[in-house]
Amino acid sequence: MREVLGGLRGKSGALWLYRARPPSETTHSHDELEFNLVVRGEVSYVVDGRRYDLQRRSLLWLFPAHEHLLVRPSPDTAMWIGVLRRPTLAALSPRLAATLGAERPAGAIHRRLEPAAAHWLHQLATALERQRAPADRPDSDAFTTGLLHLTASAWDAFTAPAAVALEPGAQLHCAVAEAMRLLDAGDERPLPLLARVVGLERSVLSRRFRRDTGLTLADYRTRCRLERYTALADGRRTLLDAALAAGFGSYAQFHRVFRRIHGRSPRDALAPR
Repeated sequence: MREVLGGLRGKSGALWLYRARPPSETTHSHDELEFNLVVRGEVSYVVDGRRYDLQRRSLLWLFPAHEHLLVRPSPDTAMWIGVLRRPTLAALSPRLAATLGAERPAGAIHRRLEPAAAHWLHQLATALERQRAPADRPDSDAFTTGLLHLTASAWDAFTAPAAVALEPGAQLHCAVAEAMRLLDAGDERPLPLLARVVGLERSVLSRRFRRDTGLTLADYRTRCRLERYTALADGRRTLLDAALAAGFGSYAQFHRVFRRIHGRSPRDALAPR
């Protein structure tokens, strides 16, 4: 599903330090270029149906055509996530802008950086994050220039001979990939029936799903419901209507899940800051 990233109006991009929390996104892609640099812990992504296990100093690039899903951060994960809008990339050199502006360039997207290079990028990102403008204000020229410099430096480190290309894991089992597609599309059939639809018994699908993605079927269905709730709540429906329409059995169940994932109540999440 091609996603429209929020919060980028008037922005050149975004940069933040992601810390381990229960992920809530489903499989998606977006028009913006994204890079992920792990500075502590471990995290796994599924990209185009293959699993990538990232460790400290791992750098992963996600281009617009890449369907991706963050599935399993370790409790100590800290990871820089940078996002750049396509118009911003035009300020880079023509060759680099063409490479980073592609839908899906050829070659590796995941490498482990040389220690000094990873440390330098971490320092650059730490300094740059302090210049980030609030969500309701456009970025300063200094932040945009810094974000471009960080991105170009990350690509230089990624393509340096000292960076180690890492192979992705195995392709997702076809039944796992089909179950994810159905859940993404809002399939609310009971999980035993869903398993039969994709050609496996519930217990077999559950084991394969967890082995391939690090998630349970129930966890992934919860992510899908939360994403649908967000879209419905943005449409000005009441919280109860949005929760029930998204597939939750009751508002109490929805409220409990939402607070566990986001660390605050649904009403607090909607309140202006």
